[in-house]
Amino acid sequence: MIRILFLAFPVFLLSQSVFCQTLLKGKVVFDDSNLDEIYVTNLSTNAKTITDSSGLFSIEAKPNQVLVFSGPKLERKVLNLKPIDFSTNLLYIKLYPKATQLEEVVIKNYPQINAVSLGIISKDVKTYTPAERRLISESSGIGIVQFINAINGRKKELKKNIEVEKKEQLLDKLSRLFEDDFYIKTLKISSEYIKGFQIFAIDDNKLITSLNKKNTKLTSFLLRELSLKYNDLLRNEKK
Repeated sequence: MIRILFLAFPVFLLSQSVFCQTLLKGKVVFDDSNLDEIYVTNLSTNAKTITDSSGLFSIEAKPNQVLVFSGPKLERKVLNLKPIDFSTNLLYIKLYPKATQLEEVVIKNYPQINAVSLGIISKDVKTYTPAERRLISESSGIGIVQFINAINGRKKELKKNIEVEKKEQLLDKLSRLFEDDFYIKTLKISSEYIKGFQIFAIDDNKLITSLNKKNTKLTSFLLRELSLKYNDLLRNEKK
């Protein structure tokens, strides 16, 4: 019955049920002697774990779910699980160190002096998420490099990661905007379906616009409308 929310959220590539999970065992490969406390999150089920000092980890997962690897010293990695990932006793994940990047110039005690006021960047310059920066970097190649990237599907994967990242940001905004009591008492959604409803809701274009504009009143109104559709879907699924 939980598959309803997955059908409304194809970006996460979830399967039709959160049951029948398999204990996936893996090992991160990273150019650092200290491999413990690298966070591993299953975005599809919200399950979380951390690696040990050898980089080993285990987490409940299955094909078509999405794992995210993150840590203070490394670039965040999004992994879309495939059936072949479960065919070995140990899945190896290559991670890369986080690049040091100068975002802006700030002089202490002089907040009015920054990269814009100094003329380093335009005030209209667009800021990019990490996934968008990686896509731009991959797209900057010429000739044979672009051809190879098109063949191996790298750009397609990076574009998919951008969409996943945007959905994560919207989920975070929505999770911080309302307490669980709002979903349970006002929207009449059971506590175990709150996360599923949030995933269902952020697929709505009107709600996305409302969240990005920080319009709490409109967001609340739209959530009430969406909760009626979601509860109807749940009732039909239980029949």
